[in-house]
Amino acid sequence: MLLYMDSPDYLNFKENFYMFVTTPGMGDKLSTSDLPEPERVEELTPLLIYERIAATRAYERLIPEAKVEQLHALRIEFKQLRYTVEYFREVLAEPVKDVIDTIKNLQDHLGNLNDAQVASGLLEEYLDQQAKLLSSDETVQPPDLSGVEAYLAERKHQRQQLIETFPQVWQQFDNPEFRQKLALAIASL
Repeated sequence: MLLYMDSPDYLNFKENFYMFVTTPGMGDKLSTSDLPEPERVEELTPLLIYERIAATRAYERLIPEAKVEQLHALRIEFKQLRYTVEYFREVLAEPVKDVIDTIKNLQDHLGNLNDAQVASGLLEEYLDQQAKLLSSDETVQPPDLSGVEAYLAERKHQRQQLIETFPQVWQQFDNPEFRQKLALAIASL
């Protein structure tokens, strides 16, 4: 230790340390107000779009066994992604049209699924109400509900088909070609 304290390295350290502790502001980090922040369209657009892409792609792990409610939440994510891309459409390159069309296709598929789900629920509720009404008052003439039952069966069938076919529709979005088109659209910034 004595050898080190007598060495030129230690003398150099003492001089530097003295300067450090006696000079105001020496060693300070730059304040964030001294640094630029993204604020222009070409700086923010990629961030905003890829943030929405990440939120949407996070659903990938749910796709094989997704519940209808989860797929509805995914539809909302696609809607937010589409609105973000459409908002910046004028400054993005040409492949943006294909990107938007792909997103719309997925959003439409999931919208049809949600419509079938909601219609099924309303029809089931109506049929349950009719059954309770008939069981509570035997004098009421039962209406012909065969059309409602047939429509319910069709909506349930459509819902099941949309759930089963969604993984194939998802592949339109989750593939290298889509990602390349998106990257090319953004690269124009």
